[in-house]
Amino acid sequence: MSAYNHQITVISDVICPWCYIGKNRLDIALKKLRQDYDVHVLWNAFELNPTMPNKGMERKAYLDYKFGSRRTAEKIYKNIETVAVEDGLKIAFEHILKTPNTRLSHKLIASLDCPVKQNELVDALFEAYFIHGKDIGDEKVLTEIARELRLSQDSLNSNDATDALVVSQEERALELGVTGVPAFVYNDRLLFSGAQSPETIYLSLKQAFVRFGG
Repeated sequence: MSAYNHQITVISDVICPWCYIGKNRLDIALKKLRQDYDVHVLWNAFELNPTMPNKGMERKAYLDYKFGSRRTAEKIYKNIETVAVEDGLKIAFEHILKTPNTRLSHKLIASLDCPVKQNELVDALFEAYFIHGKDIGDEKVLTEIARELRLSQDSLNSNDATDALVVSQEERALELGVTGVPAFVYNDRLLFSGAQSPETIYLSLKQAFVRFGG
């Protein structure tokens, strides 16, 4: 195994279904990559709905606003559900009653500097939202998730520093040319975007390690 520590940054939003699917595919690719490389993953923020009210929006109203019609939304989400199921993922859009503001979720992720803890938290947030339909923009829900993961009290304390960190992450994503998520960054280079296949992710990251790594 290479002694060089390869750090990947994934830019995502916790209510993005393609990010949920993309993480699962990344995890599959990482199992293969880690046979030869020491790889760590950090998660950076990208709010798909930066102007979302703090308390979120009722789901049906959001879908009408976002897609113009319920029929269009249902068609899009049916396709996503099919892809998720084919990948072996549980997904239950019918349980989601509210589209949340994700700033607090991103602040909680940003408060953690341990890649392993970040990864566990992202998994928990995806599960809470896409399987159980929980409002992951609600402070009480996030506190419950954090305590289940045994995160420190400091991570639960919202402050200006973590808010500024989320803002800086989003600004950097735009500077890198990110227009959609998930997006994958290595050595401050945007490699690719989208929920690519595990094999594509594996090959793209391996090539980046060789070209741009130490």
